[in-house]
Amino acid sequence: MEMDTNKAEQLSLDGVATDAPHAGEPLHMIARFNAMAVKIVAPFVAHDDVRFYLNGINVRPLDDGSVMIVATDGHRYVVVHDPAGYAERELIVATRKDGLKAAGPKSTFDVMSNGAAFINDEHGAPQFVQPGNSLIEGEFPRIESVASTLGYKEGISGAVNPSFLVDALAIAKHFGSIRFFTRDQDSALLFVVGGLGASELEVFGGIMKIRDSFEQLPAWFPKPTPFNLAPSPSKPLRNTADSAPAAGERDPLFDEALEIVRETGKASISAIQRRLRIGYNRAAKIIEQLEDAGPSTPSDDGGPNG
Repeated sequence: MEMDTNKAEQLSLDGVATDAPHAGEPLHMIARFNAMAVKIVAPFVAHDDVRFYLNGINVRPLDDGSVMIVATDGHRYVVVHDPAGYAERELIVATRKDGLKAAGPKSTFDVMSNGAAFINDEHGAPQFVQPGNSLIEGEFPRIESVASTLGYKEGISGAVNPSFLVDALAIAKHFGSIRFFTRDQDSALLFVVGGLGASELEVFGGIMKIRDSFEQLPAWFPKPTPFNLAPSPSKPLRNTADSAPAAGERDPLFDEALEIVRETGKASISAIQRRLRIGYNRAAKIIEQLEDAGPSTPSDDGGPNG
């Protein structure tokens, strides 16, 4: 049976081919959900992928009447649950990057049966209208076949694309927190944003690991060898045990220390220690002797005159 000419023309104007699967049904809304979900999943949507169905978001009605929005580029995925959302049937919908500015927590993303899609504010006024038919025909992969928490523990392990982590952390900015869970070096790194059930939208996702290994330091890194602090050939370390003065006696290095003070114009424990190559305690005692003798100046080592 041929379609009525006027109706076919109208459908054509609405952007739906007259032979499309749902072209004959009355124009009506087939999905509505929180537009914030579009902004959340946007970085995870594939672009110009030969698997054309990945170039959109999957809107799927659940048994309790809510909706689940999924996006994946084959290397990662994200799932958003909108308890207040609605979908008449499962859809794959293309979204536009230039519409993300209008997507907010109080706005809705509406999809019509003719493929029209737009973002409305909380009063129902359109804020962004996507051009053309936004519906994508195809079969979106079942994300539950790869999403699992069996054997997972909190933490991060394995190699992951750092830009994927950045996108996950960007989602967390809208919720306030993010937690990561891992199982082994090969399984996906799971993340939960804000704690499931902690907000109006519930979000979790997964990032596939990069097949890489790091079990030992690289071959070019020097191997450890015994290390000894060798004395300077020109000025060997002093044997402080043999030359240290007895109690009450002036240190044998007193005169050398005095020359250093006269040369530098200040009495410094660190300078005496460094120039005479002696320990801190001995240098401090020499400074005390210099102060008792009168020629030293205030120290710069933070302590009283030394």
